[in-house]
Amino acid sequence: MFQSGSAPNTNIKPVESETDRATPFDKNNFSFCLASERYLTANNMASKPTTAKQETNKNGNGSSSSTEELASTPQPRIPSLVKLCNYCGLKGYLRCTQCKQTYYCSVTCQRADWKVHRHLCKPATQGNNSSENPVTPVGCRHKDSELKISPSQQKRVYLSDLQKMDVRKGSKVQACVMEFKDPGNFFIQIQTVEIMESLRKVTLDLQNTYANSGNHTPYLPEKGEVCAAKYSQDQNWYRCLVWSLDPTIKTANVFYIDFGNEEEVNLGSIKPLSVNIDPIAPCALQCQVAAVAAPFNVWSEECCIAVKRLLPMKSSLVTVVDLLEDNTVFAVDFTLTAIGKQLGEFLLEQGYAVEPNDGKNSPREQDINCILNAALENFKKAGGKNGTGEMPLPEPLTLCVGDTFPAVVTHVESPEEFIFQKLDNMSAIQELQVSLREHCMQTAASEDFRPAPGAVCCSQFTEDNQWYRAVVRGYSSEDRVCVGYIDYGNSEDLEVNRLRPADAALLKLPMQAIPCALAGIKPVSEVWDSEAVQLMKTIVSNKFLKAKIIGKKDIKALVELADECSDPQTNVAHMMVEMGYALSEEKMETKTDVTSDTQDSIGAVPPVEKLEWTSAELPNNRTVDVVVTVTNSPREFYCQLYNVEDLHRLSELSADLSRYCPTANATFTPVVAEPCCAIFPGDGAWYRGMVQDVSPNGKAVVFFGDYGNTSEVAVDKLCPILPKYLKLPFQAVKCWLAGDERMPREWTKDASRRFQQLTAAVQLQAKVLCTSERGSGIELLRDGQSIGDILTAEEMSICKTTTVSAPPVTTAAPIPEPRGGFPKDWKTVVLPTSDTFQLHIAVVRSPSLFYALTADQPVEVDKLRALMMDLADHCNKQDPNCGLKPEAGAACCAQFSGDKNWYRAIVLEATDSEATVVYADYGNTEKVPFSRILPITRKHLELPFHTIQCRLSGLELLPEEWPSSAMKVFESLLGGKVLASVRESEGNTHTVDLTSCTESREVNVTWMMLTYFRSEQKEAKSDVCEPNTQVEEMPKPRSSSVALEFQPTRENKCCCLDLKEKIDKIEELLLMLVNKFVDVQRNS
Repeated sequence: MFQSGSAPNTNIKPVESETDRATPFDKNNFSFCLASERYLTANNMASKPTTAKQETNKNGNGSSSSTEELASTPQPRIPSLVKLCNYCGLKGYLRCTQCKQTYYCSVTCQRADWKVHRHLCKPATQGNNSSENPVTPVGCRHKDSELKISPSQQKRVYLSDLQKMDVRKGSKVQACVMEFKDPGNFFIQIQTVEIMESLRKVTLDLQNTYANSGNHTPYLPEKGEVCAAKYSQDQNWYRCLVWSLDPTIKTANVFYIDFGNEEEVNLGSIKPLSVNIDPIAPCALQCQVAAVAAPFNVWSEECCIAVKRLLPMKSSLVTVVDLLEDNTVFAVDFTLTAIGKQLGEFLLEQGYAVEPNDGKNSPREQDINCILNAALENFKKAGGKNGTGEMPLPEPLTLCVGDTFPAVVTHVESPEEFIFQKLDNMSAIQELQVSLREHCMQTAASEDFRPAPGAVCCSQFTEDNQWYRAVVRGYSSEDRVCVGYIDYGNSEDLEVNRLRPADAALLKLPMQAIPCALAGIKPVSEVWDSEAVQLMKTIVSNKFLKAKIIGKKDIKALVELADECSDPQTNVAHMMVEMGYALSEEKMETKTDVTSDTQDSIGAVPPVEKLEWTSAELPNNRTVDVVVTVTNSPREFYCQLYNVEDLHRLSELSADLSRYCPTANATFTPVVAEPCCAIFPGDGAWYRGMVQDVSPNGKAVVFFGDYGNTSEVAVDKLCPILPKYLKLPFQAVKCWLAGDERMPREWTKDASRRFQQLTAAVQLQAKVLCTSERGSGIELLRDGQSIGDILTAEEMSICKTTTVSAPPVTTAAPIPEPRGGFPKDWKTVVLPTSDTFQLHIAVVRSPSLFYALTADQPVEVDKLRALMMDLADHCNKQDPNCGLKPEAGAACCAQFSGDKNWYRAIVLEATDSEATVVYADYGNTEKVPFSRILPITRKHLELPFHTIQCRLSGLELLPEEWPSSAMKVFESLLGGKVLASVRESEGNTHTVDLTSCTESREVNVTWMMLTYFRSEQKEAKSDVCEPNTQVEEMPKPRSSSVALEFQPTRENKCCCLDLKEKIDKIEELLLMLVNKFVDVQRNS
């Protein structure tokens, strides 16, 4: 989403103290006006950081009081206004000692809220503090001797000392989004030539100034001061703005003013900004989307995730619509190139944003305080009782460890906090809905009905206008209330007139919302990030799941969730762990035990395995072996390092992907510049890829990073990739041909074709001469000769021939190349007549005709590749509608449906509209229409076919016609490992002896088929109890001169019953062995 390179970017966040969050149903004492407090908190979150100089404390050392300190404010009387904690909403009379405006109930809540409050917290002015009694800070303290300021310290630098960025309203600038938090708060960097050059110069000056600076005396900056800080990820120095600091632990939270991100750094990594650094304006501009506002003043996580995925990776044209907050925040809009819409338009269409009301109806803080007081007075007048006669909450459902039942998830906050319902109770829930609707339709709305927080009532949900049981959480205004639905777990803010009192009959059914947490997993960091929450929502939404109660955690049930409808079954927790969005508790404990010594001292967190990848590179100034994989032209091609170990790892990776990807059951949304697994259209196999573009038609442009191909792939042919599959660097290296100054800038098509012939399927030597944005400029050698020299010489000779002027001559018309035909006298590779070799059976037509490939025969890859290119050129020039029909056994050219390329083929059989062919050099078969079959020329038959035509030896001992059962036995014998030896060769046909091999034994195929027919002959006989029994005549062998042993005759008499019984037993044993062998072949 963000650019890589010099821009600092970090996932390190200030450490927050853990606080106890109350679940929706853990207590009845709900706080007043929680929705109003959320509104105020949201306003605080939307506030932008401003620069404020510190007030001098009593010691006069120039440092401000810690903004995380609290003062207990003594009051002689009860205040007229209720003071509520700015974080949890409970009563709080502890006040922030810096701004003296915000109240908390405890130091814990104040620390948890500091991440938001720091943007709003400003030191109170002297005028505002004149009437305040001095207070003693409570919490963090530090001694004056801990940090000292050097007497020779130079003048401090603030934002006001820097230049201002000249950006005017209505202007359009070329910029890139550097840091995106939400549509109301993100940072862009204007990328003009002047600004980028100034930033580059400042960055170099910072490195030169501070690279060798020691950490002798820690520097204590002021809040709002512009300093130099060392970024933790690349250890380089950048300009930063100090937002807050904690002298006790010697850390500060800084904002990098040129890149828009922030992090917490040690004071030893902060230095005063030198006067030698050019005071250019901050390059990171704080922005918000123009003409839109967040619903309820809070941007949803789904909105932020959706926008991040659509943000353009490169710089784009940004329109400055307005200047806000004293020209420090810019209201902008730009086009999302992935969907072709403006960002503001997209937010409004998707319902992520609303049109702003210009503050006309926005309540002020004083108004909300008055509302809080009014709600408190109403509650006191009611004596703390609700309008339902203090109806108690329904009892929760009783669950036992080990219970297993179908469930549906209704609400998800995180994997540690979600709600589901038992499907077994669906009928009871439906009956309850009918009763609620009948009750509420008969009960009129009353202005006097204002249930107190914690009371149970009936509420009309705003999305479907249906009635549900709810509990009141608080009032946001005189006519609006926040409720939580006790049977589903969600909540909303609605009008008071949508509430009705609930009678006792409606509260008999226990609460159907079951608070749960996934068992066995933990977040990869301290808290669950938005991507993990969104993934779980995607996995469990609108699905019937199998839930198993594992244990109990606080008031929540620890459960295992599994999707039994998927194939294979999906365990939600296991899927989140495998995709890198969660850690199993066992792995977490193991990592904690191994690194306990370091974690005890620095509080480290186990490393998170994110999607990180690298690409292979060619070494500089060293000749290495390479193989060219994809060739576009000599100016752009891809190659792989010919490293046996890496190629072996790539082969194993391909096998792992072929097993993992078909079973990956996760909805995948491709993100530009993110890796994935994709099916290559050419062969239908899974490979690693990188998404380059996403089109609205449901397809994505994928770059296959191990080979260099780029193809358009349907989204349903993509799946997420696991981090373990990215450990091997992408193997394809982008290159261009360099070396000879005489090389032309533009290569002709003939030169590109010649380059492809020289580099196809051969091992080459490469040496990197230079590197640019086009890739690596390399010199390629083939058999010690430079390919660049070969191309240059041929290209220059062509140029000389075309540039020399000569008188026109009369030339004869070119003779067209013959179209060819469908010959049957094609050649195959020569087989050894005295050796035994392994055969791979491709297709079986009959015992006298089957096709196979030899496993030990060497393949001349370069000749075959050149032949394929020439064959493609020939076929592409021909008319496909030739109307010719080839015969069985003839050679032809056929267009393979997988990659639309032309290959040599042999016709197996033909119908009126199509033919079944076997590809002569590969052995695979398919049915091809006549429109994709062309005649083949003689020159394309010079290279022998790698597919050979065979017949089984000893057929004279077997019947001429084989039934289907015999063919099945024959094919099963040839289904495994087969060894062959050539008896004789006649034309294209080779008569071979075949041996079928299993793990336990090797048998001759001819002998096995002979035994099979004998057993079939025995079953065809009639009972031999009487000596004159007639038996049916079996098919006779082709040669009458060769007689089968035990060959049946017209009349067979049993002269010795003992001998007959022995023969029968032997035949039964042989039949049992044959059947057993056939079963083994079929199972293997």
